[in-house]
Amino acid sequence: MPGPIPTQMGMLRSLERLFLQANKLSGSIPRNFGNLSWLESLDLSYNQLSSTIPTSFFHLDKLITLDLSHNSFTGEVPVDVTGLRQTYQIDISSNLLIGSIPKTFGQLSMLTYLNLSHNSFKGSIPVQLEKVKSLASLDLSFNNLSGTIPMFLANLTYLNTLNLSFNRLEGQIPEGGVFSNLTLKSLVGNPGLCGAPRLRFPPCLDRNRSSKSHLLPFLLPTLILAFGAIAIYVYLWFRKKLKKGKDNVSVDPTDAIGHQIVSYHELVRVTNNFHDENILGSGSFGKVFKGQLSSGLVVAIKVLDMQLEQAIQSFDAECRVLRMARHRNLIRILNTCSNLDFRALVLQYMPNGSLEMLLHGSQSTTTRLGFLERLGIMLDVSMAMSYLHHEHYELILHRDLKPSNVLFDEDMTAHVADFGIAKLVLDDNSMISASMPRTIGYMAPELVKVVDGQLLHGSSLSSCILDDGFLASIFELGLICSSDSPDQRMTMHDVVVTLKKVKAEYTKQTTKT
Repeated sequence: MPGPIPTQMGMLRSLERLFLQANKLSGSIPRNFGNLSWLESLDLSYNQLSSTIPTSFFHLDKLITLDLSHNSFTGEVPVDVTGLRQTYQIDISSNLLIGSIPKTFGQLSMLTYLNLSHNSFKGSIPVQLEKVKSLASLDLSFNNLSGTIPMFLANLTYLNTLNLSFNRLEGQIPEGGVFSNLTLKSLVGNPGLCGAPRLRFPPCLDRNRSSKSHLLPFLLPTLILAFGAIAIYVYLWFRKKLKKGKDNVSVDPTDAIGHQIVSYHELVRVTNNFHDENILGSGSFGKVFKGQLSSGLVVAIKVLDMQLEQAIQSFDAECRVLRMARHRNLIRILNTCSNLDFRALVLQYMPNGSLEMLLHGSQSTTTRLGFLERLGIMLDVSMAMSYLHHEHYELILHRDLKPSNVLFDEDMTAHVADFGIAKLVLDDNSMISASMPRTIGYMAPELVKVVDGQLLHGSSLSSCILDDGFLASIFELGLICSSDSPDQRMTMHDVVVTLKKVKAEYTKQTTKT
């Protein structure tokens, strides 16, 4: 369909989705496209469109996804893009755009994916992006960006994909967060960067060092004497404390446990010899006990039943998965204890129990789980699965995801646990297809009888849940995910996007009532 976009399309005011990608379209975008106020998804990628991007595009407040990539758009992106307040994905890569990256991107709180690569953006990376806490993927590669890499990028919890290659960035490469797993290709092409030897970047040098080097012969003896005096003082201070049997050094117990060996005798002591009173639960390969370490940290101790043939394989699988996985919705492994006859994992303690307990516990407990709370739990779990399926350096299949393996911390944030039979998958997915567990069946969503009665009784929002189709949306999503055919199932990344959309719409609707 070569040629310009018909201007008549801008008159379809009720249009919700428009996909015109890869059609050899040319010319500019009709100005009346700004009238498509109900538009949720727009894909004009891989065409030959030119001119500037209409300012009205950035005021389509119902837009969820916007893809204008691989065209020839010119000019600057409008300064104000705040109209896209419900947008999750923005891709305007591979165009001829210039100017600075709008600071107002920082006000798009729902944004999870932003791709501005292969343009001619200049200036620094906006510090306002720090406010986009949900950002999971950011690609700014192949531009003319300058300045330093903002330190806040390491603190964005969900950010797991970052590409800053081939710009003019300089200075210290941040540490931690997404930078812990970055490879050279994400930063290459920025000769001014420093401070990451593992990626073959040189160490950062003190620019004032050369000017001060002439003072070294005079300062060195003084420094040696001062260091010696401090060392002697510290030694005597620690010796005095050890004699009194006290330790006043303040450390984070969660960090400390990861750098010391937890002995079998310590675990025996803190669990009262693995007494039944300390049991938190039982699993396929052993039991989980509660204990308080000598540091004061309360932990969950998963002790494997070594009489079971697959216990060691389960231990190794869980260790391998949790050793490198870092996500706010995955249980964290703090330490291990292993010998010929004993295997144990020291894990985060989850004080608010499991999803199974909340769903099937007492009525007073179950009433805590309203529709919005359940949406939040589904989002937490799906984000953990999305990380394992799409964002971890190895594809991981949990293979035992169930309510008893979804645990809650003190803030009621859900954490996925129990990776004892998780499968690490290589690029060739066909090698594991025969061993994949299959769906037994499902219940059709035409009767609300499948709904937990706690959602429909005594709730002023029950009519909103039913009448506005929110439950139907969740049922539809569940059916798609449980399809027998893998090709018909939705990816976990798309599940996250869908659930966020439902949650946003539900929250918006309930604030009106």
